[in-house]
Amino acid sequence: MSWGIGSLERTSLGGQIAVLFIAIAQAFAPVSSRAQEEKSAASKKVEELRNKYSFQELLSANPGAVASAKEIFTLTTDPKIKLKAASILLNIGKADQVHFDYLTGEAEKALKDAQEMPWPTVYDKEGKTIDKINPEFLKWCEARKLDALDTFESAYFDVPMPWLFLAPARDPRSHDLLMRGLQSSNVMIVVFAAEGLARLQASDAIDEIIAASHRAPLETRFSIARALLFFPDSKAQAAAAEVYKGKKADLDVVRKAIESKGWKAFYDY
Repeated sequence: MSWGIGSLERTSLGGQIAVLFIAIAQAFAPVSSRAQEEKSAASKKVEELRNKYSFQELLSANPGAVASAKEIFTLTTDPKIKLKAASILLNIGKADQVHFDYLTGEAEKALKDAQEMPWPTVYDKEGKTIDKINPEFLKWCEARKLDALDTFESAYFDVPMPWLFLAPARDPRSHDLLMRGLQSSNVMIVVFAAEGLARLQASDAIDEIIAASHRAPLETRFSIARALLFFPDSKAQAAAAEVYKGKKADLDVVRKAIESKGWKAFYDY
């Protein structure tokens, strides 16, 4: 009689394999389910914490509100919420090193991503937008199998998002990073870098911001000029006025807003 794998042995082996697969499934299924439950619980906790204190209480550095903001930063998986929590904590002087490291780390990544991506919009000699997409940008998207329209939107909103929150953080340690942001090919990063330096009242950056305003297309030039208006320096004021040449009424509106509300005329904090 052969001692090879007969029908009984095959049946037994098949049963063992089936048991093994069931054991593996049982081992991994709870982990996946548990991870989902933990993520859902964390999201729920974040929403509870966000509604626990008012925004003004956080800006006033209420201890409970600060503690909640730090817990939100730790728990959330939403990058926008995480960036904003870090930014506000830095702004009010209640941040830990981890908050600074995260915000500047994301800004560094964005700067690198922007450097690798051709800017999608094309401008004429006066800086006006031309109604076509940069061919180099389209080639870049095609080579990476990226949807051009989605990536176009990402270039304006997703890539520069860390800089939107770095600008109002007002941390002097970000000075050099902000200076590098002025040289970015992403025009939105340039705007936020200029605003961040204005927030710091970095007078050594005035010439660089003026140069950035000269390079900037029309769609961002006035935002950079607005940043210059926050400097009391006469050179900065004159450069901003030059950008607003022929639009004195608009310039007066911006100046009055700055005089009455400061940065809160344009930012929440």
